[in-house]
Amino acid sequence: MKLLEDLTGVTKLNARLDAIQTKAVSGNISSMITAISAQIFPSWQVFRDVETYRIVDEISSVVNKLAQTAANLPMYAYQEDGQDLPPNNILTKILKRFSYSERLKLFSFLYLSNEAFIYKQKIDFGPNAGMIDLHILHPNFMSVVLSLEFPTRIIGYIYRDPQVNYEAKFLPEEILFIRGFNPEIDFYTRWRGVSKTTLLCRRITRLEANKANSVAQMQNGGVPGLLFDKSTEFDVEAQGQRDTRMLKHFTNPDNKGLPYNTNGDPVYVPIGSNLVDMDSSQLALIDSKGIYNAYGISGEWMNIDSTVRSDVKEMIRQVYTTAIQPYTTLVEEAFEKDPDLGGGDNITIAFDFSNVSELQQSLKDKMDGLAAAPVMIPNDILEASGADRDPDPKMNLPWIKAGYQPLDSFEDIPPVDDAL
Repeated sequence: MKLLEDLTGVTKLNARLDAIQTKAVSGNISSMITAISAQIFPSWQVFRDVETYRIVDEISSVVNKLAQTAANLPMYAYQEDGQDLPPNNILTKILKRFSYSERLKLFSFLYLSNEAFIYKQKIDFGPNAGMIDLHILHPNFMSVVLSLEFPTRIIGYIYRDPQVNYEAKFLPEEILFIRGFNPEIDFYTRWRGVSKTTLLCRRITRLEANKANSVAQMQNGGVPGLLFDKSTEFDVEAQGQRDTRMLKHFTNPDNKGLPYNTNGDPVYVPIGSNLVDMDSSQLALIDSKGIYNAYGISGEWMNIDSTVRSDVKEMIRQVYTTAIQPYTTLVEEAFEKDPDLGGGDNITIAFDFSNVSELQQSLKDKMDGLAAAPVMIPNDILEASGADRDPDPKMNLPWIKAGYQPLDSFEDIPPVDDAL
């Protein structure tokens, strides 16, 4: 009975897990966790997402462009009061070692599957003791281990690669699991990310069918016309020989553009069939725009929209605000909550958007806004324009523009005599 209480008690289970000093759960402890929990294996959707990325160029183009744009943003850590962390701070070193290639994998999985798993490999010995290397694990090989009590929580992860027959089991604090919102009610899927390809499955199916149709018609050349013999007598053998000679003539590249000659009384009737009976290009454009809308970007940003917008800066600004910043916010919050990456130390981890010119206010707009204010501090004006602050103390005082007077400086106008 005591053992049963230990297995079902959340607090005691946590104490057992916290006492484990190894990097991965192993042996009897691993069996115990598996026995009292539910494993959420990688779903077919993850494999389908990868195949869609590999086959459908519209999806891979969007994911690549968004992931490269987000991964190009540097990550910084600083204190809540705005002071930068010292260069020798462990968190500063961790973020510096979190390379562009790893950030690219991170955002690629987030945009593709709406989930990402980061393994925090701690270095215990050597000159880099205390350092943490961040490794992005493939979601297709990850299983999430959940507790069976309420509220449900993650109590472990299992990484299985069947191709090399490798399995590793991790404690919750060893994996940083980042995912978007999943509204599904199924217990075995709502703990995983829901990808855009799942939402776009019908549109992608139609898009691929449209491609296959246009490719087939392009390869076959369509049916430009009808060739027949007006002779009243029909010779099956002669017709067969004619068809063979005609096929040999047109499949020979040396005969390109040459007319085909035959005996009898042949007649050619053009039927005016286009390569596609329906306008495939317009249909493909509609489906492509639907994909871009799902990711929060415009067709113009993906170079398919012929419409020329007058404000390109505003279009790029919307890409960052609607498609990039929501995912960088997910990563920032996950890093800040993690106890090994700044959690509990009043540390802020953020992506730096300061080099994105489309998101910065132009100097002219900034100066016009400051000039319109009725009160200004001269040193703030200098700093906003990029100049150094003046050491004169008067430059830090509020200045009121000419033409303003306090209300108590006005004298009351005497009442007009009624007799007058």
